[in-house]
Amino acid sequence: MKRHIYITLKNSLRWLAITLFVVLLGVSCATGATTITDDLTPMELIQRGQEASSRNRFAVALQYYRTLLERFPHDLYFVCAAEYEIAFIYYRREARRSPWRRDFTAAQIKFHNLLERYNTPDAELLPPQFRVLSEIVLARIEASGHPPLTPPPPAVQAIAAPTPVPLPVTQPTPPTAMLPPGALLQDDTDAGIEAAAENAVRNISVNLTAGSRIAVFYVMAQDIGTARRVEHFLQEQGFSVVSRAELDRIRVEQGLLMGGAIDDITAARIGYLAGASVFLTVGVVGTGAARQLNLIAMDTTTIDVLGIAIEAY
Repeated sequence: MKRHIYITLKNSLRWLAITLFVVLLGVSCATGATTITDDLTPMELIQRGQEASSRNRFAVALQYYRTLLERFPHDLYFVCAAEYEIAFIYYRREARRSPWRRDFTAAQIKFHNLLERYNTPDAELLPPQFRVLSEIVLARIEASGHPPLTPPPPAVQAIAAPTPVPLPVTQPTPPTAMLPPGALLQDDTDAGIEAAAENAVRNISVNLTAGSRIAVFYVMAQDIGTARRVEHFLQEQGFSVVSRAELDRIRVEQGLLMGGAIDDITAARIGYLAGASVFLTVGVVGTGAARQLNLIAMDTTTIDVLGIAIEAY
């Protein structure tokens, strides 16, 4: 009798172990990272990312696209292709949720960041299809009832903003000492950005662990001044901000080129090496009196979105 009970228990434990193994294997296949060899071309990275995305392996697809951005930052065609695919994954992941749980804000920000490339002197060199596709998806998001990201243009033509004069990228920002308000920025004299940055930081702070060490990056080169304002208000909220000099040192050591624009995986890598648990991207969309400040806070180890703040000014 005892032997029968022992055998039955042993068989049950064996089947339980097998079941757990199969479940964990399935989870690993669905979400786990993959090894990407160094010999893949940009086209191969795009193709493999699309194959993974078509099987709903979004984490693997994002890994391929972010690898492309890291390895081929100057190939404008494939950079636009990868940025569009990343934004589309953000859209697809939300579209799969129940209607009352959907939040397309992160996807909208990604699409708008891509569209901002088409407002630069390099616009003539960019593939036009990704601009058109991004506008189509944004219109689809709005048609679903989700509010648009960019505020509508004003009825009266606004006076053009002054030409930005960016600060040198190597100028350090002390990680603990507060910056005096008068020494913040030289690239944006609009008083509206000051209030927008302060409100955005206050709103996004509620999603971050108190005292977190944060690495701040700007989406486009002209956003550097706004990024410094955000750093200042983060310090006022009690966060530790990685100095610009430290970020530049790591960039040089790792051989990473950052001429202003930066992708998530590069920001996460630099932030992690700087000892930051959070990296925050700062971007401005729109022009004149219809500008909007977008902040996205992400985990440096998982690249998961921790919080989003949007302020019109």
